[in-house]
Amino acid sequence: MTTKPALRLAMPRPELEESFRRAAAEFPYDEETLSYERDLATRDFDQYVRSTQAWANGRDLPRGWIAVSTFWLAEGDEYIGTVNVRHKLNDWLLRYGGHIGYGIRPSKRRMGYGTEICRLGLEEARKLGLKRVLITCDADNVGSKKIIESNGGVFEDEVPQPDRPVGKRRYWFDL
Repeated sequence: MTTKPALRLAMPRPELEESFRRAAAEFPYDEETLSYERDLATRDFDQYVRSTQAWANGRDLPRGWIAVSTFWLAEGDEYIGTVNVRHKLNDWLLRYGGHIGYGIRPSKRRMGYGTEICRLGLEEARKLGLKRVLITCDADNVGSKKIIESNGGVFEDEVPQPDRPVGKRRYWFDL
């Protein structure tokens, strides 16, 4: 009998680079999920790892960003997905982006990993000292809606998005 490798959350690291690159290739060209990070990591992986460390400390942030802790969900040596935990909200994040954003590689979707990465992201937010956390999803993203609600998100409202025909659903968590 073989045992299944442990599922864990960790900062991006070199030993998962190959698996991450395979995962990045799975995303459709036009999918926006983690697109900035996927682009940076596939162009210069070492710079990406250094950047995520700096971003967590509020340094070298891309324009408009705030401090963000980036974690990878891995099972053994296989990259499964990414969760970003933003340390606070600016006006745009309060309206559309939330404290936590996550993405699961396409080949691992609909297997429960989204629910787990959301749960673990909430744990990381608690470790940062956040007491109330916002997570959002597009109104037509049924999978994310189910993930957020199964983790205890309380629906507040749906707001129109300026650049999309679909609204943004906003959920709050008391930690």
